[in-house]
Amino acid sequence: MNQTRNPLLLYAIFLGVGYLWVAASYRSQMHLLEAFYPVETLDRIALYGNYLAQVAGIGAFAAWLWKAPATAGRRTVPAVSLTAAALAIAVTHLAGNAEVIVVGTIVTNFLVGVISAYYFSYLAGRIPSRHHGKAFALPFAASYVGAYLLALADLLTWKPVFILYLVLIAVNLLLLPRLGDIPAPAAQTASRPAASARREIARLILVFALTAIFLGVAQNLEYYAHIDADVTNSLHAPLYVVGLVAGGLLFDANRKPVALAAFLSPLFPLFSAAAADGNTAILYSAMALGGLFAGAFGVFRVTGFTVPAGVSPALLPLAGIGMGLNRLGDSVGFAAAGQIYGSSVAITVLPLAAAMLVLLLFMFYVWLRGAKTEQPPTDHPPAERSAQG
Repeated sequence: MNQTRNPLLLYAIFLGVGYLWVAASYRSQMHLLEAFYPVETLDRIALYGNYLAQVAGIGAFAAWLWKAPATAGRRTVPAVSLTAAALAIAVTHLAGNAEVIVVGTIVTNFLVGVISAYYFSYLAGRIPSRHHGKAFALPFAASYVGAYLLALADLLTWKPVFILYLVLIAVNLLLLPRLGDIPAPAAQTASRPAASARREIARLILVFALTAIFLGVAQNLEYYAHIDADVTNSLHAPLYVVGLVAGGLLFDANRKPVALAAFLSPLFPLFSAAAADGNTAILYSAMALGGLFAGAFGVFRVTGFTVPAGVSPALLPLAGIGMGLNRLGDSVGFAAAGQIYGSSVAITVLPLAAAMLVLLLFMFYVWLRGAKTEQPPTDHPPAERSAQG
């Protein structure tokens, strides 16, 4: 069917439109729940309901792609998921019942997990690895800015705004026929996973999971510190976008600095939390650097996995695991930070930060050792590499 020969631009538009409705509709759905639940309950719905639903969606698609790649890799999978997501979004905005909205929101996030996993497996399988950084980071940053502007215009609290989300989903559905299916191992001349890529992913799963938990704990400690929203909006949010764009462009030239920044990202929310009631200079500096490093983390959680997963079609199911680990880390971090914040144990930030720094640098070293064996980036996606021998 009308598959484009150069899918990079098409993929970027598709991803940008997709994450615009994902980010904006998520905020709108949570706003609907504000009329029924206190903030503490909303936090639990978000971290234990929505985020874990995304993890389940990513895992479900990965398992399906692993077991039946020829079926799961077809464009009908995101088409059905997008249609179902549109229905769930419409139901949550039209329903006046709290339980229906909660269920609809969780279902939407499960489908977002499925769609995201498809996006990332497609990125790994169809887009040349030397473009992964820009192919993900630039449209993702654009969608973040778009959702921010909609919030700034107070449109996300306007109930009929769900019609905009349905239009954006329709754009995704219109673009979908021009995207190719995810490559199936059976269609390749060399479907056995490359040993180096398999080792890199195994190492990365271990160290990235720990980093994601550390980041989740640090960010939630920062949240419990009740930092002024104006500080977050004026410093962290715009610099997060800068970190995304810079991280995506730099990743395509050299993965190592972006990986290092991603592994070190949990340090800065820790300092922000410690300085919330004290040194303003430290708070502002930590928030600014935290935004930049969080942007690098946002890039690496996806592209750190898509590059090695793209070495062989048999590894494509693992392309979305970084996002899943990030969401899992958010949930675990929320629970852990709540226990820490509510305990009577005094925490000294400097020793904790020093210990965390040593651990994070060690995890970067573990990843680096595995990444050394990676084949150099190529201009051809896996399907073309296999055909060319």
